[in-house]
Amino acid sequence: ASMPGIKVGTSWSRNYPNGESVKTVIGTVTSEKQGLPSDQINSLLAQGYSRDDSVGSSYIESQYENVLKGTKSVTTLETQNNKITREIKTYGGKKGDNVVLTINAEFQQKVQDIMKSAVESVGSSNPDLPGAYAVVMNPNTGGIYALAGVSRNLETGKVSENALGAINQSFVMGSVVKGATVMGGLMSGAISTENNTLVDEPIKLQGTATKSSWFNSSGSNNMSLTASNALMVSSNSYMMQLAMKEGGFNYSSGSALSMSTSIFSKLRGFFNQFGLGVKTGIDIPGESTGYEGPSTQANIGKALDLSFGNYDSYTTIQLAQYISTIANGGYRLQPHVLQSIHGTNKDGTLGQTKAEFSPNVLNVVSANQSQWDVVKTGLWRVVHGSSTYRTGGTMSSVKPAVAAKTGTAQTYHGETPTETLSAVSYAPTKNPQVVVALVFPGMADSTTSHVNTQAVSSIYSAFWKYVQSSDGLD
Repeated sequence: ASMPGIKVGTSWSRNYPNGESVKTVIGTVTSEKQGLPSDQINSLLAQGYSRDDSVGSSYIESQYENVLKGTKSVTTLETQNNKITREIKTYGGKKGDNVVLTINAEFQQKVQDIMKSAVESVGSSNPDLPGAYAVVMNPNTGGIYALAGVSRNLETGKVSENALGAINQSFVMGSVVKGATVMGGLMSGAISTENNTLVDEPIKLQGTATKSSWFNSSGSNNMSLTASNALMVSSNSYMMQLAMKEGGFNYSSGSALSMSTSIFSKLRGFFNQFGLGVKTGIDIPGESTGYEGPSTQANIGKALDLSFGNYDSYTTIQLAQYISTIANGGYRLQPHVLQSIHGTNKDGTLGQTKAEFSPNVLNVVSANQSQWDVVKTGLWRVVHGSSTYRTGGTMSSVKPAVAAKTGTAQTYHGETPTETLSAVSYAPTKNPQVVVALVFPGMADSTTSHVNTQAVSSIYSAFWKYVQSSDGLD
């Protein structure tokens, strides 16, 4: 400090008063010692940064670094005989702006606690469970209320925070996708709103093991199903028959499956319109696209698995965007955590609004109202229908009333058969205000657990308590 022209300054570090789960989503800032991230150093130097500057190095901190950073003051010093004779501030500097997030900090922590407790409660009986993830989102704006998740060490059983797994971990999700399958069938003309009854029966194809619905593996429980009721009871047979119709294959028991591989792109094309299998555009770096299985003629039978959600893998944020698109009637909205940008007052408090995030429609599913009614009626019946085979009855007591689709995917951990339990939902059913999507991969094979629907119910209870009042909603 005694050297001419040299002044000692202070450094700073981020404080995270809202806990680890929020910190996970917000990301990190480099320290003065770390300086600029090595993979960005040239571009940041070109923007005027110094090598020892602290910058956002991951997730939201990185995404909005250009907003959060201030500008340095510039002072010119004149010296004579090793003494400073003049000090002129040529630029006073500027405080960084503030980012206000859509995430509700208290609710975020509650959802994080719900997911952690759920994993801990079933972990001992599900040794291959690697964690669980949840997204809670506004279907009318795309705003994220909570992005939660945990990882579980398969060797020690230790559970740790991993909220970002909701956007960068993908899984085969199971029957939750069937709403998009039915809509694809309607939009392609394979079925119509007036004529959509098919018989649920085991699908028997030459050279292939029989594929069936969970309630009709032997064929002793064949039943006629409308599209809505096929969603209610989660009929695999119905979805496979839709795929074969869309592929131009006239099914008969024992025949050889003969379809063009274009069926893969046809099914995925409809899924993509809802956000399944494509990036959602969430404003956090590191989002995964998921995984597409091979689409060759040798894999043509897998198109049937794709139709009921047992082939491609998706992220939890994709599930949230998908169910939001159904809830709002066809608008695929970009999920976002930025709500607004504010200046900074002299005392450091939140200043005037400089920008607000406007809902960004990525595409529109051009179905008509009667087609949406078929799908939405099915999702209502999943929870509130009269059939003993409905799959979401454990959520029927949730108020305001929920519409939903559950999923059970047949998966493997190494050579050990496992199951993925998932769920997508929205509430209230008549005027959706919120969607909840979650996944518990790696559950034990043939599990009887309802951990997915129980977690959904707990999350809705917390939402109406901490985020929005349910008064006047039903």
